[in-house]
Amino acid sequence: MNYDLKEYHVDDDLKDVIKHIQAVINQLNSRRDKGLSESMRKKLFNHLKLSQVYNSNAIEGSQLSLRETELILESMVLLGGSYHEEEQIQRRADCQDPQRG
Repeated sequence: MNYDLKEYHVDDDLKDVIKHIQAVINQLNSRRDKGLSESMRKKLFNHLKLSQVYNSNAIEGSQLSLRETELILESMVLLGGSYHEEEQIQRRADCQDPQRG
């Protein structure tokens, strides 16, 4: 994107700022065109899965916290927790995983 400023007098400081803004726009466009890295895509998927599983269980009346849900999804067992709730979380997480579909 180039913006012509033919009719206006622009001092050198403003020209430098405009060049900097253009460089930032070009950098953002480049990053967008490349897409997300595989590690970022995986983090985003895991975050969305955690959020969906936690909120689905909360709607169903689960008393587990977001952190407890995260620990269960990471295959950790909660001491003193309900096995039924842990099993429910694992089932919902499996439904969110496209590789298990």
